[in-house]
Amino acid sequence: MLVNLNRNWTLLGSYSRNQTEFTRFFPLLGAVLTQARAVASSQGLDPDNATILTREYLEDQEGVISIAQRATASVTTRYSFNEGRLKGFTAGIAARYTRGRERTGVTISGVQILPPVRSENYILTNPFVSYRRKFGRFNWTLQLNVNNVFDEKVDVGNGYTWTRYTEPRQYVTTATVAF
Repeated sequence: MLVNLNRNWTLLGSYSRNQTEFTRFFPLLGAVLTQARAVASSQGLDPDNATILTREYLEDQEGVISIAQRATASVTTRYSFNEGRLKGFTAGIAARYTRGRERTGVTISGVQILPPVRSENYILTNPFVSYRRKFGRFNWTLQLNVNNVFDEKVDVGNGYTWTRYTEPRQYVTTATVAF
């Protein structure tokens, strides 16, 4: 949704929600498990005892379905000065909300190894300023963005094994020439 609050001030907002269903199956592991049982037998080991954890894990995972629901929202507003002493100056802010993600627990042989949890909800805030000026026949723009201004550090990964943290605060300067 884009709204022009007045000639100089714009507001843009969005909201998104989706759901993904994950099924657990390991098509390649069956062949590897058969090979591991053969190796165990060739070494004089009981193949059932040598592969018990892997077999139990596969049995536990059979038919397990997990659902990841995600919701995000963002809002961006900017004000551009078109006259007076501040002509060419623009200031604004962009903020993005992300609802925490569900992480399924991990259970092996009936023992819960990792509990199901939900990651933190978070909001990343990114203010920006720019100055645009025409020199001769060229339009010059100098912009400064501060990404993650409050230096939020949140694990946004999809699972225990795929941790990924938000980027730390960044200062990004851009100079653009248009002709």
